[in-house]
Amino acid sequence: MQHWHNLKTCNGHQKVFDAETLKAIAAAKLWNIWVPKTHGGLELGLTEGLRTLQQLASIDGSLGWTVTLCSGLIISSGIYNRKQQQNSSILMM
Repeated sequence: MQHWHNLKTCNGHQKVFDAETLKAIAAAKLWNIWVPKTHGGLELGLTEGLRTLQQLASIDGSLGWTVTLCSGLIISSGIYNRKQQQNSSILMM
């Protein structure tokens, strides 16, 4: 498991992630797990990326869900043009 075990969760009465947790997610580049390294991302393969998301969800379901949605939106939102997507090792579903 990675160093993100120290992230605070949203369990209990807390409804949002605090600024410290959001900064830790950004510092670990978890928003960019599918983004090519040439664009500052982690460029994880499908299996490694899904395992990472599973690990996050095992810490806190809302953490896994949030990172899954946001990381997917970043790569599918048109930030990268189609040619860049085709040239990356990212599997587009």
